[in-house]
Amino acid sequence: MTINDHVIRYQEHATEKTYEELVAAFEAAVADAESGEFARAFEAAKHDANSRESWEAACRELFGPSGFMHVFSIDHTEMLRWYGVPVKAKMWIYGSPILAATMLVHDIRVGGRVPLQILIYEADNGEARIGYDLPSTIMGRFGNADVNAAALELDTKLVAFATELTDSGV
Repeated sequence: MTINDHVIRYQEHATEKTYEELVAAFEAAVADAESGEFARAFEAAKHDANSRESWEAACRELFGPSGFMHVFSIDHTEMLRWYGVPVKAKMWIYGSPILAATMLVHDIRVGGRVPLQILIYEADNGEARIGYDLPSTIMGRFGNADVNAAALELDTKLVAFATELTDSGV
């Protein structure tokens, strides 16, 4: 057994938007892959002689304006309401399979950490927030320079995306 302690950097952006406005902005910018289109595109590409090109073209058609798609979401708001906890929070597993591939080709262990997660929630003071782990700090534990370079590019894209969604600085 190998144990590798590693520090992950969590980042949040606050906004003057309401929780509902921030969720709506995220969902408008990130395509919904839960509809099955993603799986159908993957299956079609497997049977195409130009699989990589077909796959990437199909993905690009599925991406939202952000260049990301979400593959799963959990609405903690509804779930915690059943337990008498009045919160507003929703988590998405999201990403870009094309960007993921830029890391996976260098180290398959990245596959245990992509796609990424993001949380939008309403803080106790009523402020809407978006939070996520920086990909470079997640992937840095693998000690692969090529993965690190790709993850740093993803950091830049993710920070810019969250900043745009919240109309904020970091």
